[in-house]
Amino acid sequence: MDNPAAMQMNATTRGATAGRRGKVPVVLIHCLLFAWLLLPNFALLLERPPSGWQGAGLLLMALSMASLPSLVTGHWRRFYLINIPVALVSGFTAGYTLYYHLPITIGLALSILDTNINESMELASRYFGAALLSLCGFMLYLFLALRRGSERMGHRPKFAAAALWGIMVLIYYPYLNYNLHERFNTFFNISFINNSYPFNLARTLARSWREQQAGNHVQAVLPVIKTGPVHGREIYVLVIGESVRNQSFAREFRDGDAAQRFPGLVYYDDVLTEANFTSLSVRLLLNGADPGDPKDSSPDLVLWQKAAGCYSAVISNNSTYSFNREADLSDTVGDSGVSHYTRFDHDMLPIAASLIQNPHHRRLCLILHMVGSHADYNARYDARFSKYPLDGSAIQRERAAYRNTIVALLDFLERLIAIVRREDAYAFVAYVSDHGENLMEINGLREHVTLTPTRYELKVPMLFWASRAFVDANRTRWEKLNSNRHAPISNANLLPTFLDAMGILAQADPGRRLWPSLFTDFTPAARHYITPDMALHGEQDMLR
Repeated sequence: MDNPAAMQMNATTRGATAGRRGKVPVVLIHCLLFAWLLLPNFALLLERPPSGWQGAGLLLMALSMASLPSLVTGHWRRFYLINIPVALVSGFTAGYTLYYHLPITIGLALSILDTNINESMELASRYFGAALLSLCGFMLYLFLALRRGSERMGHRPKFAAAALWGIMVLIYYPYLNYNLHERFNTFFNISFINNSYPFNLARTLARSWREQQAGNHVQAVLPVIKTGPVHGREIYVLVIGESVRNQSFAREFRDGDAAQRFPGLVYYDDVLTEANFTSLSVRLLLNGADPGDPKDSSPDLVLWQKAAGCYSAVISNNSTYSFNREADLSDTVGDSGVSHYTRFDHDMLPIAASLIQNPHHRRLCLILHMVGSHADYNARYDARFSKYPLDGSAIQRERAAYRNTIVALLDFLERLIAIVRREDAYAFVAYVSDHGENLMEINGLREHVTLTPTRYELKVPMLFWASRAFVDANRTRWEKLNSNRHAPISNANLLPTFLDAMGILAQADPGRRLWPSLFTDFTPAARHYITPDMALHGEQDMLR
């Protein structure tokens, strides 16, 4: 006769084995559901391989966001159904990131909010593949989530979610104190918080909604400008830098191999900005107003470009201003005005390339607004540009990080010019920084926006590059631009020079005297600048 005890033990063993086998598909289902929620983050890591703790931090933030519903529900089905908004657009966001090499931008969201029926059909066809992937994945996600039934999740997932958020609090806590934040950020950068899905998408949609609401205003209208002979396809690009001082730029440009990497580049090394804070300096360089009249409401460069028949586009990785909304296309990939941590300036290049390489834009006018070398400096570049090690004292590390931002800037300009050069078009590219930066050389002054500016804060670089077609058609004028490169000039010279390159300067200045174009002979004028208290100063007032 069989032993009952042995039979019972065998039955128990078989039941345990069957239980373990039955749990394998459950674990796989959980992995699939979580992987779908984190899919855009994997796509972002694939496009930009992480350096240091960035990859781990990105996934840590994403897991924390995805696990949040577990703190308010005890059932797996409810947990995954609460995450439905995240799962619904996960595939689309991942597909967009892989195709455009960066996450969804504010410009895309604004184009959806402001679109008409024709544009919506064009957008639908452009993103059909990503939308189809998202829909198929979401249906599988929903099917598997519903199959979970009403099974309770137990205490372990709740403890795991609480632990994740506890780690996030420990990481973020030093940033509540500015001084501790600076020291902590030397070896640990939390920019992943703004980049991780779904936080990055929620932030982008919220900002695009605010931009859309603020953009409902009447735009200035200029008469149509006759542009004369058409030189085939025309491309005009203005790059506005941020916090780049000429002293550091000149050192990196001349001491390195940058001069050999930029054949034909014209570098102006004695340029005075018109204001030492961005909001005013950008407005003045775009509308050509004299610093003595900062309230001058003259049309800015974008309006002149549109009047001249340009397809005007503004791409920004910086705070947005009114000129963004006046363009035909306005795209914002980041915003230093919201956070010290934003996307890298190189993230603007794929969008710029898509515009430059589009043959339908016969006359393209493009403005790229960089976050450049704005503090915090070590958040402005990735590991590729860590030419100068961050060691020594705190100020030495800060200066090394600042120099690395210049290395990243030169690479950005080189890549941009290469994109334009490949089009073999009639092209003109200009770069100028809005203002400079202090690194405690004089009176312990830091950064900018001081009431007693130094030459580091006010002297900026200005660069020009033109294609062979442009130089051949304007040989004498280009030689004059090159011969003026050591003249003392102002950012106010930028607008007339750019309009002159487009061939519309005479029509753009019928009743108002702009500063002279750098394509011409001119007598240098007295230079002035404005401080944050809106006081006008002469060049002789700045600290040396």
